[in-house]
Amino acid sequence: MNNKLIELLYIISNYQKGKISFHRVWNRKYVDLIKETINILKKILILIKFRNKKLELEVLTYIERNRRFFWEEDEILDLSHLFFIDEKKECIKENIKYLEYMFLVLEESYLVLEKKEKKYKLKIYYLFMIIHNIPRIYIENDYNFYFNINMMPISYLDLQEIIRYYEEKANIYLFDYTS
Repeated sequence: MNNKLIELLYIISNYQKGKISFHRVWNRKYVDLIKETINILKKILILIKFRNKKLELEVLTYIERNRRFFWEEDEILDLSHLFFIDEKKECIKENIKYLEYMFLVLEESYLVLEKKEKKYKLKIYYLFMIIHNIPRIYIENDYNFYFNINMMPISYLDLQEIIRYYEEKANIYLFDYTS
């Protein structure tokens, strides 16, 4: 598994979660920005499992175009090994389950944006609360971050409680607690 991409999932989703506003009008441009973020997060999820040069280029282009939102201007980023997959890290079934769930939440977020049902802004916010918490289960206490971020690890049980809480708030139930 590639922890640099896990960090990127957290950085990008945390930024987007923080930008969601309930009180202003969401014009087409703003909705398109959220959709772009959703699509990039989905591409990063795919890249965690499989190498794909085209997707790698799209993610790098997105990072370069938006880096001022995620990092300080003087911060030096070495993205040369961003897509290196550490084969020694075991992808256990539980890890894959949460990555697949995150993909479902991103798909649902996109659908909510398309339908614009009642309280859709709040639903998007709740779904991004779930999305930004998922990468935290992949970080151990003694982990050395590649990017200069502050991300606290959480347990699987804590994440399940977070998922349960925000799914209930959004009235969207995607997580399978049985498997």
